[in-house]
Amino acid sequence: MVMGTRNNITTFFRKTIGFFRNMRIAWKITLAYFIILALPIIGTGMLINHITNKSFIHQSELLARQNLLQKRELINQKMKEIERTSISITQNPQILKYLRDPFENNHRGYEKYFSIFAPIFESYIIQNKYIFSTMLYINNTTFPNSWNNIYHMTEIEDEEGYRAFLEDKDALQMWNSIHDTKMERYSSFMVKERVFSLSRKMVAFADKEFMGILEIEINEKELFENLKNENDLIEYYLVFDNAGNIVSETSYNQLPESFQSSFISSLSDKEELKGVFEFEKKKFIVWSVPLENIGCDFVGITPLENYMGNSFSNTTIIIFVIFVALIIFGL
Repeated sequence: MVMGTRNNITTFFRKTIGFFRNMRIAWKITLAYFIILALPIIGTGMLINHITNKSFIHQSELLARQNLLQKRELINQKMKEIERTSISITQNPQILKYLRDPFENNHRGYEKYFSIFAPIFESYIIQNKYIFSTMLYINNTTFPNSWNNIYHMTEIEDEEGYRAFLEDKDALQMWNSIHDTKMERYSSFMVKERVFSLSRKMVAFADKEFMGILEIEINEKELFENLKNENDLIEYYLVFDNAGNIVSETSYNQLPESFQSSFISSLSDKEELKGVFEFEKKKFIVWSVPLENIGCDFVGITPLENYMGNSFSNTTIIIFVIFVALIIFGL
């Protein structure tokens, strides 16, 4: 089989050489003329094609990054809404006074809670559709512990994440990384959710006394709701924490199985997620931007063909133009 192939190749070259040897001198000159003319034209065409493709890729990267930044802005807006609500609550004088005054552990105290505190506090919560749950940790131990999501500061003051926050006198708020929450919806039913939370200090206006911490939680599904792929284009958006773990479970579940294993692990090994990466013989634009508040990286993965679907036709046009130019200049 191998010997037969070699013989065929040898025969082909012999016939080709014989053809050129037997060619008339006029045809040889004409052929040489076309070859000399074609080389710079073909070289120029290849250069134009290379520059054009490179420009398309660069523009595609810019578009992919712009799309990523727009999605990040929506996430940041939700977090800003949470922050604004926390400021309104922790600076409301009626709320601060109620939490500072001694709690009457009788029917008058409970009536006061439902008639004075609850309407004001819950009005802020209702206005913000992104809030999943709230908790108040207070120094006032006259309140019952673990009552209507009001807890004593002793519940959290020894936790490592809160200890540094409490010791920093200049820090007023802190975003906590993703964690589980348990919220009692019914008498005997606990709902477990993955949430991010904002902790904000409550400080009295008059004497600047530290009164406690307000914690507002936002569901991971709600925070990253805009990352779901709901169009015909294949594109994926993921959020990684500092340890390289994916914290956007909703968008992660939309990934193909091959992406969930090898592709994601290969990306986590990269020092910088910026540019074009190849996986399973397909090219993807991958960009990463930080989500500073929650200490995460926001990554977008978009097939290059989403932006360069017409690159083949552009190459065909360039080849056609080269061919026409070769004919015109050869006449």
